[in-house]
Amino acid sequence: PVAPQQPSRSNNYVLNKFEMHEQKGTDQFYIISAINSLMRIANDATQSAHHELVIRTVLIIFEHLNTKSVQYLSQVIPSVLFMIRHAKQEKNFSAANTMLSDLALLVTEVKVAILEQMPEIPNFIDEVWDSNPPVPELLDTVLNLIDASSKALNSEFAVFLPRVIPCLIECFERRKEVSESCM
Repeated sequence: PVAPQQPSRSNNYVLNKFEMHEQKGTDQFYIISAINSLMRIANDATQSAHHELVIRTVLIIFEHLNTKSVQYLSQVIPSVLFMIRHAKQEKNFSAANTMLSDLALLVTEVKVAILEQMPEIPNFIDEVWDSNPPVPELLDTVLNLIDASSKALNSEFAVFLPRVIPCLIECFERRKEVSESCM
């Protein structure tokens, strides 16, 4: 299997060192420092033992910041997807499920602000559905992510329906086949 591609270096950091120096001593400085450090861990496959804690910590920060967290989404979402892809590739489906659930919580927290990052999420959903062999352990959690995304975006989610509906139909067909084979 192909290794998940790490987010580009330019996206890893909220602010560069020079911009950070201007923020020194402010609350913003500490938040940015924390997110930069977390993203460094998130984008390091050798630190995968800490990835679940990274996303939990990001969730806590985002819950605390409320709407102020939106500015960090462009750095956080690619890193979260990288961590989930890495866990999936390593066949650590428990960690992938936990992080997918946390991603759904993150989407719920930021609501419609996720719209800019939303194209990456259906791409990720396609990856999970199209994986060969399919990963049934992740399907229910992906359904929860779709549900959280649709609730967060309301009518804006309609744009993504053509990509999501075939996945949903396939999921229901798989469940029907499984239940029929159990009888």
